Amino acid sequence: MSTKWLAPDRLRLESVEQFVEWLSRSIIPPKGTEPVYRGQSDSAWRLEPSLHRILPKGHNCRDWLKEEKRIQYVFRCRAVRFLGTLEKDYAKKSRLDCMMVMRHFGVPTRLLDWTRSAAIAAYFACIGERDCDGTIWRFDSAAVRSYVHKRWENKWGFRRLSRKRDSEIKLEPRMFKLDVPEIVTRLFHEIPFPRAQAQRSLFTLGMPLGVDHEAVLKREAGDDCERTTIAGSSKRDILDLLERMGIDAVSLQYPGADREGTRMDCELRRKY
Repeated sequence: MSTKWLAPDRLRLESVEQFVEWLSRSIIPPKGTEPVYRGQSDSAWRLEPSLHRILPKGHNCRDWLKEEKRIQYVFRCRAVRFLGTLEKDYAKKSRLDCMMVMRHFGVPTRLLDWTRSAAIAAYFACIGERDCDGTIWRFDSAAVRSYVHKRWENKWGFRRLSRKRDSEIKLEPRMFKLDVPEIVTRLFHEIPFPRAQAQRSLFTLGMPLGVDHEAVLKREAGDDCERTTIAGSSKRDILDLLERMGIDAVSLQYPGADREGTRMDCELRRKY
């Protein structure tokens, strides 16, 4: 594997020029690799799903699983009138399918959002928290797939949906059990929502609920796991460049204005 493509851990980009150089190395990855990226606007944030950040750390896994199931039930009850036909169909299929629909609408889940595009990840690393550094995470999903593929059946005891050797692994119901091993896997079953397609997005799933994504991904992807920091002082300039490239809130169908409106509403209600 090309060592030129692998930057040191926590490579720091201080300017637009450094960002362009970094981005150019990401356009054509080494043969046999499938890099995916995640942008976070605050470099202090851990690599963890939204549900992990919300659930009390003192709770045990059994309590977490009960709460996860309750959240899915509440979503199905409350959101059914607001979902389109496609979303309703997927929300009714299985708990995992419902989880992907929930994540699509911003509901906290154990799924972690990623993108195939380094530029799109950079947008999300820059768009929020303007006064602090952002982070772009990257790992090779081909390496992770190879790691888990060798262990699904013989070591971890999962089954396939059919008897074919290369058929899809049946993640349910074992992914919701207490005795599942520590795994982070990319979900290749993707829901064809326009926003997901615009953001070239995909998900990783961690097992058991509460697993340390960063530690497990480093184990599964080996050396091909990278963290790049974008200096807060360069965020605005990088966003201007990305906008000229056609990467902005409109092209990505990112509901940022809606979220800011909701935040302002909450702030005003607390104040008055």
